[in-house]
Amino acid sequence: MAFCQQREEFALELLHERHSPGLLRFLERMLRDRARAEDVCQEAFVKIWRRAELFDPKRGTFSAWLYRAAANLAYNRLALRSSSESELSALQVLPAAQGQSPLDGAALDERHRLLHAALGELSERDRAILVLRHIEERPVAEIAAILGIPEGTVKSRCHYAMHRLRDALPSALAENDAAEGEGAAALAAEGE
Repeated sequence: MAFCQQREEFALELLHERHSPGLLRFLERMLRDRARAEDVCQEAFVKIWRRAELFDPKRGTFSAWLYRAAANLAYNRLALRSSSESELSALQVLPAAQGQSPLDGAALDERHRLLHAALGELSERDRAILVLRHIEERPVAEIAAILGIPEGTVKSRCHYAMHRLRDALPSALAENDAAEGEGAAALAAEGE
């Protein structure tokens, strides 16, 4: 960041190379839209470039500063999103399973799909905290810095968000069962 503060472009490229993959995964899960996540990711790096002089390592890590800037931009996008826009599946974000049988891979994909459907039912705040803590595996102190809240609040919000996620899972399972039932009925009708 010292080089960014001196307007050395190679430093921004290096920071982008190191941090953009994780930041993009976080934003994809938050926004549930790859194109928007890419836009916000780029916008976050532009923002830190323009405001590099504001970074103070005594106040926290670069990663926390970057994620906080990106999270704020994502919250702004979510607030502006019109209800008529369609959302892309979060499955695009998940890494491909390796070394598994096709059946195991399909079962894992289905569990991921159901989990992401349940995550989609949560508020942006709950989704952000769960993604940071349990998917990105960020420490509580860093999440607190990213979201600008006390560590105790991170812990309690994470706890309650997990309860809300558990409550959302049955509805995701019910939707899945209904879709499977419709598919089976359609196949039965074709066979008649």
